[in-house]
Amino acid sequence: MRNHTLDIIRVLAMVGVIVDHYLQLSNHNVLINTGIYIGGVSVAVFLAISAYLYGAKWRKMGCQGFDVFDFLYKRFMRIFIPLWLTLLVAIPLELYAGHEVSGRVVVFNILGLGWVSPLMWQGHLWYITMTLIVYGLFLVISRFRLDKIPIWLYAIAIVLLSGLIICFPQVFDTFSRVIIPLTLLYSTMMFASGDKVLEICQRYKWWIVIATVIVILAAFYFYLLGWRNSHKGIASLMSAIAGVMTFLCLMSVVSIKKKNKVISWFSSCSYEIYLIHPSIICFVAMCMGKGWIVVPLGLLLIAVAGWRINLISEQLYQKFR
Repeated sequence: MRNHTLDIIRVLAMVGVIVDHYLQLSNHNVLINTGIYIGGVSVAVFLAISAYLYGAKWRKMGCQGFDVFDFLYKRFMRIFIPLWLTLLVAIPLELYAGHEVSGRVVVFNILGLGWVSPLMWQGHLWYITMTLIVYGLFLVISRFRLDKIPIWLYAIAIVLLSGLIICFPQVFDTFSRVIIPLTLLYSTMMFASGDKVLEICQRYKWWIVIATVIVILAAFYFYLLGWRNSHKGIASLMSAIAGVMTFLCLMSVVSIKKKNKVISWFSSCSYEIYLIHPSIICFVAMCMGKGWIVVPLGLLLIAVAGWRINLISEQLYQKFR
């Protein structure tokens, strides 16, 4: 019987990202920093889920390297069809809002490189660029038996990288300088040995719960201190580690065998909702101000838009697969 725990974890991460962008509408630094922290944790959860699932698929295939063409074609379809449909909505909204949208910005976002040249309301598309980098990693490491590497070596590597980030903040002074190597490292671990990591976490699950709570609270405290601006590298490190530990904690203590139709539906649309939600939140706030009505109205529009983009994307995927 399928375990539907991943569905609820995916939905929780999706909700976290949406909460992030609503809080960023505030004029209060505490709420803004809280939102950015929640968003960072949530995206790390998404990336950990991806690494774990592709690793499970790799092991099911007998640890054989992914076929390059098949892998790239299917990932291209799954990533870019919803992205392009989203941009068909997002770019006109940006222009309507009076934002400058250069040809360079449009091309880079079409290519999934929004991290390099973001739209005003679509800065969260850095996740697409990071996902493309991670998929390239999966293609490479699927050809090596990295599952033979002991878990403790991965743990030491993460600790050493974390130490470098903390000890040399002048080197790791930007979000990208921290997130790229850190994500590649923990994604490699979750891809190659995710089943073993979860087995250990489940064996010591209450210690994992305690450790996760401590890391989440510590990371949140650093964000409240304003470390996102003064110590950006360390703050980024803490939120990413908190996200990975949150994923491991939830997978260790939660087990949902019975399918919930609502949760499964939101889980199936989570990628499309992730893509479109900032544009809708900002557009509704621009048109209606920052009163309470923007939240329920925005959520309704986000759900409808995400559903429609998912529906059209699935139809196109089935047509061209």
